[in-house]
Order: sequence, then C-alpha cells, then structure tokens
Amino acid sequence: MSWKRWMAVTLVGIIVGGQAYAQGEVETWTQVRGVDTPGTTYSSFIQTDSGRLLAAGRSGQLMLSDDGGTTWEYRVIRVDDEPFFGLITDMIGSSSRIDAVAIRLVSGSDDIPLQGQTLLLSSSDNGDSWSVNPFPFDSASFFGLDFPGLALTGLHRDVTGNLLAYGTTHVSGGAVLWSIGGAVFRRAGNWDQAYFALGPINTMANGNGRVIAGGFQTLIDSPDGAAWNGYFLRNANLQANGTALDTAVRLKLDITDLAFQGGEFVMAAQTYVPIPGNPLIFSNVIDQAFTFSSANPFDGSRTWVGAEQSRIYPHFQQRGGSLFNLFQGVSQSNGTNGWIDVDTTVSINTRSYGPVDSQSIVAVGSSDEVWRSDDEGANWAKILDRPFVPDLQVRLAAGNLLFATRQFGDMLWASRDNGLTWFELSDFRAQTGRFPEGLSFSGNRLFAGTGDGDRIAYSDDLGLTWTAVDLPVTSSADLEKIIVGENGRLIAAPEARPAGIDPVSPFFYSDDNGETWTATEVNIRFGEIPADGVSVGNGRLILVANGATSLDPVLFVSDDNGESWRREDPFQGLDDLNRVFNDSDQRLIELRRIVRSNSGRLLIRGADEILTSDDQGDTWQVRLNLDLRNAQGLESNLLWRLWGLEQVGDRWILLGSRLPRRFGQLDGLKFVMISEDDGNTWREVILPIDEDQELEHLISGLDGRLVASGNQGGIYVTNFELEPGLQPTDAVVREGESTTLEIPRPPLDGNIDAVYFSTPLEAQEVTDFITVNGTLSWASDDESSQFIVVETVDDDIQEPEETLTLDLYVDSDLQVSTKFIVTIEDDDGGVSPGVDLIDGQSIVTTESGGSDIFRLALMAQPTANVTIRFDNQNPQEISLSTNSLTFTEANWKDEQDVTVTGLDDNTIDGNVTATIAVSIESDDTNYQDTGLRLIGVINVDNDAVLFADSFEDSN
Repeated sequence: MSWKRWMAVTLVGIIVGGQAYAQGEVETWTQVRGVDTPGTTYSSFIQTDSGRLLAAGRSGQLMLSDDGGTTWEYRVIRVDDEPFFGLITDMIGSSSRIDAVAIRLVSGSDDIPLQGQTLLLSSSDNGDSWSVNPFPFDSASFFGLDFPGLALTGLHRDVTGNLLAYGTTHVSGGAVLWSIGGAVFRRAGNWDQAYFALGPINTMANGNGRVIAGGFQTLIDSPDGAAWNGYFLRNANLQANGTALDTAVRLKLDITDLAFQGGEFVMAAQTYVPIPGNPLIFSNVIDQAFTFSSANPFDGSRTWVGAEQSRIYPHFQQRGGSLFNLFQGVSQSNGTNGWIDVDTTVSINTRSYGPVDSQSIVAVGSSDEVWRSDDEGANWAKILDRPFVPDLQVRLAAGNLLFATRQFGDMLWASRDNGLTWFELSDFRAQTGRFPEGLSFSGNRLFAGTGDGDRIAYSDDLGLTWTAVDLPVTSSADLEKIIVGENGRLIAAPEARPAGIDPVSPFFYSDDNGETWTATEVNIRFGEIPADGVSVGNGRLILVANGATSLDPVLFVSDDNGESWRREDPFQGLDDLNRVFNDSDQRLIELRRIVRSNSGRLLIRGADEILTSDDQGDTWQVRLNLDLRNAQGLESNLLWRLWGLEQVGDRWILLGSRLPRRFGQLDGLKFVMISEDDGNTWREVILPIDEDQELEHLISGLDGRLVASGNQGGIYVTNFELEPGLQPTDAVVREGESTTLEIPRPPLDGNIDAVYFSTPLEAQEVTDFITVNGTLSWASDDESSQFIVVETVDDDIQEPEETLTLDLYVDSDLQVSTKFIVTIEDDDGGVSPGVDLIDGQSIVTTESGGSDIFRLALMAQPTANVTIRFDNQNPQEISLSTNSLTFTEANWKDEQDVTVTGLDDNTIDGNVTATIAVSIESDDTNYQDTGLRLIGVINVDNDAVLFADSFEDSN
C-alpha cells in the first residue's frame, strides 16, 4: 500500500475506494410485452435420413421438425451441459451422421494474440446430441511456412464422396481481423491439407466430373479434391453486359456461390467498397454484383460471360433442372441475361434452406417463418408463420406518449400506458421517404433522424404527421442523433462517408426549431459515427463518436454552440481502458452514450465501461471497466455488455448482460448496474429476465418508472425500488497471511443458503492463495454476520499486487450476489518503495483507557535504514507506545506495531478525532520524506451528558 493510498483511507477513518458489487431485490420488474420465441436466424439446413428437417444457427441454436416443417422444436447445442462456444458456418449430412463446422478466436502467441480455431461438430443420433472437437490442424502450410489461425467455414463432398473443409486463416491483433490464403482440407480416412494459396475459399460445387471452388479473387478446381489448380480472377477473361470487365473491378471480385447448371458453371460474385487509402481493406458495403457462366472456366481462355445485376444473388439452389437464388426473395435464373422474381415475400438472408425430396424445397427464414415449395420452386407457401411481434426500440417519452421505432422499420409506434400496449402511430417512411432513426423533442416539436443523413423530419402533432426537411449538403450517411444545444439550437451530426461516395462530411445546426439548417465542415473521418451528444454549458457541446472499429474513439467538441468543431482524443492515456495488443499507446472503447448529471458531472458509457469528467470533458477517469480482465487474458470466456444510462433522482441506472461465451448464446445473467455516488462506484442487481432475452434500450417512462426494451418483442417496466444490498469492503492482505471477511446476513426473509467460492484474477490458486468454497446458512431469525477466512501463500518471487474475488451467491429467485475483492501484497520487494499500513485503517480508542494498534512494514527492501517518526498532535486525547519505528535491510518486511491508548480529559467533548503526524528519515532516496502524513484516531468520549440541550451536539 503506497503512501498515497494510505492517506486516502486514514484521513476519513474508513476503507474507501475500490470496486464493490452488491445485489438487491428488484421490487417490480414486469414484462409487459413479448412472446416466447428464440428470435433467431439460421445459417445452414439439412434433411436427415429419417426425414427430420434441421436448421443450425450461427451460435449453436437448432430448430427441428419431424413433420415436414409444420411444427418445430427449438434447442441449443450443448456439450457436457455447457452451451456451445463457436460460430457455426456450415452443416452437411450423410447416411448415419451429421457434420458441422464452426470457428472461434482463441489466444495465440505474443506476436499474434488472437487466432482462428476450427471446430468439428458431429451427431450420430439425428441431431439429438452432439460432440465437439478441435480440427486436427491449427495452421496451414505453404512451402515450409506455417500460417496460424485456421478458420474453415464450409463443408462439401467432392465427386468421389470424400468430405472437404474449406476456408482461410484468421489472425488478429485485437482490433482488425485478417484473412490470409485459401485453404482446403480433405478427409479420406484422416484429415490432410489439400491446398493453401490464393485467397479465402467461400464456396464449392461439382460438375463435369470435377469439383470447383471460388472465393476472393480465387478460382480453383480438382478431379478428386486432393490435387488443385487455379488462378486469380484478375487473370481471367470476364465479360459483363458484353464488355470486358475492367481490371480494377476484377481485382476486387469476391465469389459468393457456384453451381453447375445446364452444362455450365454459374458464378455469383460481388465487390465491396474499399477503405480510403488502403485498397486491400474493404468495408461491408457492397459496391457491384455480377453473375457469370462458363462451360469450361479452366481452358486456356478462362472465359466467363455474364452481367452486372441490380440486385444481389449470392445463394444458389438447384431444383428440377432450374437454378434458383434464395436471398431476400426467390428468383429463377434466366441464363446470363439475369434473374426473374418468383416470390419476393420469401425472406431468407443466409443458407438455411435445401431440398427435401425430388420436388420440394424448404427455406427457414427464422424461428418465426418457414416456407416450402412442392413444385420445384415455382410456388411457395409459408408453413410456419408465428404471430408478428416486432422488436421495438423505445426511444422517447414526450407529452403523454412513449415513442418507439423498429430497426429499419417503416412505422412509428406509440404507447399511452407506459409500454403495456402499443399501436402504430404513423407510417413514417411513406411521409418522409426514409425510416426513422433517433428521436428528439424540443420546443413542443418531435424530431427524427432518417436512414440517410440528407434529411431530417419533424412533427408538430406528436408523431401523427411528419414534414421532411432536406439538409443543404447531400449525404447518404446515417444520422443517429439530434441534440439540443443552448438557446434551443438543434445539432445534427451524420456519419462520415468515404471520399468518392460523399466527400463532404458536415454537421448541421438550426436556430428556427428545425425549419432551416446551416452546414459546418467537420474533420470527421470515414467510418466515424457520432452516437450521442450533450450540451455542457457555456456554449460547449460534446459528441462521442466511434470509428469502424473500437480503435481511436474521439470526441467532437464545440465551444461556440455548434458553429465550429474540433476533434479530441482524451482517452489514450487512460490505463484502465483495454489496450490494443502489442501497442501500449492505443486504447479500445466503443462510445455509445454521453450524459450530464444533475451535479454537472459528465458520464460516458462504453460497451462495458463508465467514464466521468468533472471539467466539462477535458479529462476523464475510468470508473468501471467490466471487460478489462479479458484484455489481460483472464476470464476470456465472458462477455459483458452495458446498455442505456439514466439518472433517476440521485441514482444512475444501467442495463447489462454477462454472457458465458463469446459468440455464444444469450443465456447469461441479466442485471442492472446502480450508482448512488454520481458514477464513482457501481453495484450489480441480477434481474429475473429470460436467459435469451436481451434488453438494449432504457429510458425514463411516463410516470417516473424506467422502460427497457430489446429483442424478441420484449418490453419491461420497473421502478427499481431496491432493498438494501450487501455492501462489501475490499480486503488487503500481506502475502503468507490470512484475512477474515465479514459476511452480513443478505437482505432476504426466511431461511437463507448462500454458496461462496474464490475466483482467481491476477492471483492464482495454489501458488498465491488457498482455494476456498462452501455454504453459509442463516435461519429466519438469525441477523448475525458470518465469517470466511482467505489464506494466502508466501513465496520468494518479487511480484506486483495480485487480486482474487470471493463470490457469494444466494440460492433464491432474487439471486442476490456479492463480490469481495481481496488484494494480496507482495513481501519480497516486488513493488515500489512505500509503507504498508497492514492494520489500522480505522483506529478507535476510548477515554476509559481503551487502546488500538496500527501495524507497519516496508513494501520494498531499502538500501539504508528507514526511520518512521510519529508526532502526537493531540496529547490530551491519546498516547503512543513509541514515537518511532526503524526498519533495516534485514527486517524491512517484518511487521512492527504501535499501540494507541485513549486518555480521559473529564470534559464532555464528544468523540474527538486525534491525529498523528508521520515523517520518514532515510539515506535511501526512495524512502526520503516528501511531506507530512496524517493518521486519524477516534477517541470515544466517556463523560455523560447531563443536559443535552445545554451543550453542543456530541456528534
């Protein structure tokens, strides 16, 4: 414990600081809307030999039907009762087995902290149970070099019946994911590498006795899946609409699907918009889409003939001699001339479809919608149509209404009863030509951003009718937020766009309540999205913005009420934010919300962080970072998310979720984080929410209660009235010693059983502390505290402070839980020089002669004697057993005691705080005194008050 830390605890006489978590009872937390649905889309589909239809979701979800798709059962892949951890990308069936492939990111080397891993899933009982094993290879080889991070995303049977797995490699430094090479592995008994070169492989098809594969810039073929040849598309003869495709386009082509139809190979390919300044890094914005065909794409001419398409046709399905595309509708190929729409109501976004007999195709759009065609794709019927309950994002309370929107939805929704019932208020898109984004309210006028940043809409009748106002500079960027500055000025801040699309990236302001707008140029970069903003006074406005990744988040600051803006980055020096791997200067945070407290303090919410500023945003302090342990390689299977941020009275409220696996199910804990000291410290309250329910929006409702909304159509209302929760204090223990944690009775009625267990953070079990676990019980009338001893292990290793937690969970519907944080201090000189206050954080004596002690030791071995002197500032109140302690190079870590005894003064003076001035003398410059320190002692009065109203208050 350093001197600075010592002063923080002794001047107030109690332990403060640290991060304490506690749980409390939620008095009312009621779901007022929602249905029982997985709310899931699926990534692959097969029919097993028994006729079972089975669709797999990207995170291990399953939906099964044994009656041709009329009724469905919903499941989740679990292994040893744990939810599957990985991203399922493809599935294939055989006579007795189902195989699936999945990928995930795992820890790598110091040079490559994260790398891809391929998993193989299999089921031999029709999808009822599954086994999961790592793929037998974790890298691909190329001329003696190994490329780590194997990420195989597809499965295919070649013309000889052998199973092929294909994809690429994934490596990451923590922010950007890179794919290198196209990989093919073949299972003919055992798995072996068959190919690694060119670009990532996305798809395969059989035809003319060969297997053909395509991906980014890549086309390869093989007679047996073992030996491969191929070429870059830049070296092919590609003709679109009768004209040779330009080289610049061929350099960006990405093949999304292949099929062999009518004696020809058919190829779907598209290009993406590159990030400015780097033509090798692409955004997810599709630029152009093509379909091509070739009777022999591997002859000398490498000729493909096709056309550019106005729609995207990435996913092929063959049936009855015809080629269909199932993607946001069903279309039928019309040769190289294009596609004919068959049924545009069939909504499919992934490859969750397939043939079930010679005539029929089943397409799984989601857990709510399934279509089937029994005439070779000519006509389609919806065979599963669950009631439509859209996910509503509750945005705003204004007048006597709550307002909500749907993501990319047409309608504006409203509620008069605080979220209990909802109705369609107006067709927003029909009136404005865009879908609504964020909502704001100012001057009795309702404002909405739009799906494109060149238009703003307002309503003077609480959302019934809307007027669209075109902004003075054309931009197709998203506009998420309109904020209100001083004197009613409105600020609109669209997303930046890349050069060549919309080169001008302005902000806008309006002084006539949105009738007209003025543009002001801003130095905002491509991909940066202003997410929220706030007026902080004195003409200052602050917007938080994120880049294409969580790297380099910035603030846009205006000191003239929005007329000019500058970009600032005050976060890179904050050590409590996650760091980018191998870059000590870069920090990671996704800025989502900025608000101003009633006290004037500013708060920023990140994806799992809370920051505060007390100087109008010039400097920031990290108050909460739930995911920092993951960046340190600890608890890497947990993923925290924080949503919302609302002030209710003197309390701040956050929504949160804690998932058990990255890329896994939404079956983790759901909670609220509560701060009652203006964001300094936070405690956690578990919510009785369905495991697969995610709540992502939080607002103050019509009657002071909070309204939360999220997926599966769910809306919850609560007043967050809390019973007192457990308030643990942090414990500090010296290496080799033990500490006793006091556990008060949890605030619940009746008999209580609580399970406790230790969890390693930096400190490790066995080598740093003894594992502790067990059960505590309280009878219904037992209000006493119980105690848990944590024992640490002494070693001879110089090391910094290390921490563990003692987790306490109560077995009840309220799920009260508490974390006690225990810090182990090194006794081998592995920390900076300082004085360790081992006992005496709160020193209490009595005038009747009662005494107390404080105990000291040094934190690092000195090079000369260190003498600590004590000057009693209140000799009429206390006495000291010694006026100095001396530590040498030999006994520096041995604890030494000072006894403090209370003195009687025969004066009714109440409980008096006495002080002890502390100074240090040493020839070791690291221990030389740098100023006066104080230790506080409370001396309890023993003189009776005869007439309370005749003397000053004894407190």
